[in-house]
Amino acid sequence: MALPTTPYDYAEPLTPTAVLTDFTLMVDLSRMTAGWWSAVNTTQARRGRAFKDDGVTELACDWIDFDSVARTGWLRVKFSGNMTNKNDNTIRIYPPNTSNSVQLSGSAHGSGNAYDADWVGYWPLMTNEDNRTTVATTQKGVGTLSYGGVTGKVGPATYFNGSSYINVGSIPDLGAVGEVTLMAWSQDDEAQTYTGIIDSSPGTGSAWALRENGTRMGFYVQNLTETGSAGALELSASTATTHFAGRLIDTGFPILWKNGSLEATGGDAAMVGSSTSATIGFQTAGGPHRKWTGVLEEIQLHQVSRSDAWVSHEYDQTDSQSAFWGTWNFSGEASATTTSRSRDRSRTR
Repeated sequence: MALPTTPYDYAEPLTPTAVLTDFTLMVDLSRMTAGWWSAVNTTQARRGRAFKDDGVTELACDWIDFDSVARTGWLRVKFSGNMTNKNDNTIRIYPPNTSNSVQLSGSAHGSGNAYDADWVGYWPLMTNEDNRTTVATTQKGVGTLSYGGVTGKVGPATYFNGSSYINVGSIPDLGAVGEVTLMAWSQDDEAQTYTGIIDSSPGTGSAWALRENGTRMGFYVQNLTETGSAGALELSASTATTHFAGRLIDTGFPILWKNGSLEATGGDAAMVGSSTSATIGFQTAGGPHRKWTGVLEEIQLHQVSRSDAWVSHEYDQTDSQSAFWGTWNFSGEASATTTSRSRDRSRTR
């Protein structure tokens, strides 16, 4: 399609340590320039666009919790193809404007395609919306949940009061692939025994979970058996907001990450067949069944073992937008007449 006629903001993300293919970037729209927001003339976020800096390649966008009055919101945008370590990953974000058509969820550049096919589940928990990937799940909150009612690490987040949780609906059998990656930001109000951040429900075959057991945070797989040294990490008593990621490679090699850094690895834990339902904030199998007390956000489920670079850059962009993106710059001119320009590529980190 033709480029939008409005000006745009542009920036380049943190240079990846390795090539990332179809990586989904995150953008805090409150950091867009005043000129960008001045060009917003609609509440329909899906009238916004994103392009690579070649001015040709359009990128799929998922606009989350967009507020044109408060000038806030978040954008997930898939960098189609390879993000390289060659400093050529600049992207353009065009503001939602009535001069652009609405991008439907299922369209080539709509919200459903902002995530690759291996991204099975994504629950930002800024609102009570369902899974944002193309996998058709229907979440159901049980008990009182404060969706977006607290400030999290990444915008609004959801508070779980110890008696509430979320059923996320039907998910694929990850055992058929033999790999899984789980990620989440969590803030724990109290040391809790056997409570899940995200757990597969009881069923036949293997199960997987990112779970707390008292002062220990674990990544569990295969009938909820602790996977060697990767089975647990000590949690700080300070109840700090923490990013955890657990992943299982098809060779049966589990890995546990904390705040973007590799913390532990384990032995054989092959997964063959797994439950096709899951919960957020509730451990439904093994040990006492307890519900989460505290904040959860940015829950992710992938049916593949994401690379070290993927996990660390997902942490980087959700930990500090200013460090990951530097300063957003305003083009100050309509792209209909200017598709290339010289500009200062310097960045503030």
